[in-house]
Amino acid sequence: IHGGAFVSGPVQHHWDSLKTIAKRTNTMIWMCDYLKAPEHNVDEIAESIDAVYAAALEKYPSDEIILMGDSAGGTLIVALTQRLLRSKKPLPKELILISPVMDANLSNPSIPKIDSLDPILSYEGVLSAKKMYAKNCSLTAAEVSPMYGSFKGFPKTTFSSLVTILPIRIN
Repeated sequence: IHGGAFVSGPVQHHWDSLKTIAKRTNTMIWMCDYLKAPEHNVDEIAESIDAVYAAALEKYPSDEIILMGDSAGGTLIVALTQRLLRSKKPLPKELILISPVMDANLSNPSIPKIDSLDPILSYEGVLSAKKMYAKNCSLTAAEVSPMYGSFKGFPKTTFSSLVTILPIRIN
């Protein structure tokens, strides 16, 4: 699932990255071009992602599915996985999360201090996009800020950041 702050994308670097991954791994890759805010809200976006995952489960066993998400896409994957756990549906084999925004409030006090270092998004831009995505939903709801949801039972998960060289593995 591509990034784009819930309001845009996919962009060329998403397509280029997927093409490279597909060639190097000889793997079938699906791009989930989800509905966008502000025209659509968190619930509509979640429904569209759930439908894509359900279609993947019709074609592949869950233990052959790896979900990868960039930025907003990583956030959407974590929220999807939390929904799957709550509804006791099959989980993917693995998650790969690239710089997901886990806290829509951006409450970490270091964020404003490093805001000028981000080459793509600003603090204000991320906060504005999250509010458009959330609509009337609280910014602390797990659908919007997955860090407030449960991670019990999560599949193997790799977190990666654009500023780190080595991924951090959980599980």
